[in-house]
Parts: sequence; C-alpha cells; structure tokens
Amino acid sequence: MKQKTAVGKEETVMGSVILEAKSVTKKFDERNVLNEVSLSVEKGHFIAVLGHSGSGKSTLLNVLSTILTPSSGEVFYNGKNITRFSKGEIANLRRDKIGFVFQHYMLLPNLTVRENIFLGAEKRNSYEKDKTDMKELENLCALLGIDKYLDEYPFKLSGGEQQRVCIARAVAKNPEILFCDEATGALDKDNSINIVKLLHEIKKKFGTTIFFTTHNREIAKTADRVLVLEDGNIINDYMNDEIIEPDAMAWGI
Repeated sequence: MKQKTAVGKEETVMGSVILEAKSVTKKFDERNVLNEVSLSVEKGHFIAVLGHSGSGKSTLLNVLSTILTPSSGEVFYNGKNITRFSKGEIANLRRDKIGFVFQHYMLLPNLTVRENIFLGAEKRNSYEKDKTDMKELENLCALLGIDKYLDEYPFKLSGGEQQRVCIARAVAKNPEILFCDEATGALDKDNSINIVKLLHEIKKKFGTTIFFTTHNREIAKTADRVLVLEDGNIINDYMNDEIIEPDAMAWGI
C-alpha cells in the first residue's frame, strides 16, 4: 500500500518485500566471492551491510542492483525474477526504480550541479517545462543543503557537498530503492554524519528503501537491520532493537 506525499513521491508502507536473493553465488576466476547467499529486503527499511574489505559486501550490492549478474541463483524485484530479464528490461529497471550512490562521486565536471542532477532524473525533460516538477527538485536540493550551488560546477564544492549532489541525482527520479556503496568512505567525520542523517531523512520523507554497505559499525547502529558478511557468507542478520540517531554516533579510533 502506498500514499502520495506532498512532493509527489508515493510513500511506501513498510512490511512487503521489495528485493529477494535466493542461493546467489558469484564467482571471479573460479573463486567464490558470494556463497549461496539468500535474503529478503522489506520496503522502507534502511539496511546496513557490514564487512571488511574482501568480505563480499560490494559484490552483494552489485548483484542485487543488477550491476553484476550472479553466477548462479536468482534475484527477485517486487516478485519478478530479474535474473531472467533482457538487457533492455534491466536498463528500464535501473532507470525507473533504482538509485546509486558510490564512494566516488562520478559527477561530470563540465556540467553544473543542476545539470548533473538532471542526468539522474526520470522526468529530466519535464523539469525544464513544468514549474511544479522544478519546485519538487528545488525542495529536494534544499533538504540536502545544496540549493545554493545549483548553478556551480562540481570542482567548487567540497567532498561532502559533491556527495550530496550524488544523492540528489539518485533521488531525483524517485527510486524505490537506493544502493549506497561505501557512500561515506571518502568523507571526514562531520560530512559522514551529515550524509547518514540526510539518507535517513530521505527514507522517512520519501519511503525509500536504502541498502548501505560500510565497514563502520557506528553507521550500522542507525539502521533498521544489519547484515554482516565474511568471506562471501552472511554470518549475522538481525533487526536493530536499539537504533541510535546519526548525531549519537561515536567517531573514534
């Protein structure tokens, strides 16, 4: 069941499964990076995926988000087996339903912030014609604190500001699920905390499901659910009974 919010996004009611993996294995050069991983992801949840480098967490994100194809096993999106999708169907799914935020910002340096965000928007052509759509975009940028930078070029922005632009680009098309791969990995403490706060605000405001890989256990404490990966296996999977606010995260050595 969904409801419309004031900004035009359908608000997701948590509880139904948006994503499911069944016995997913991924091999590189005959080495298993994922070992028959099975899990389901409920709509509207913030899921933190913990693991050291080489644990398989980024590979899991890439398989679930259609960037990689599993060597065996199946992935279902809203009940549909996307491992059987054609390239065109996968492209449509990514365009319409999935957002990405990576550790490296991947902004085009010769485009303004506004133009970079337009690249990710499903309705990018209508933004230039429809004042309502443009107002929605401006509201999103205000939420992320980048509305005053819309006509600037990326090189003039700090790392934290550039990452906010990446989030705006991903969220502008109203994705059902947002995949964040080490999205705070290149940021300092203050910017990391701000990004985590903004992602939680997006989840709350738009009902977006968030799948966030990290090696930072403090970030995991803010999540609804935590997965722990080791050597391509999920060794722990639990709902977080003591969720903390991002501002309460301890950031030390």
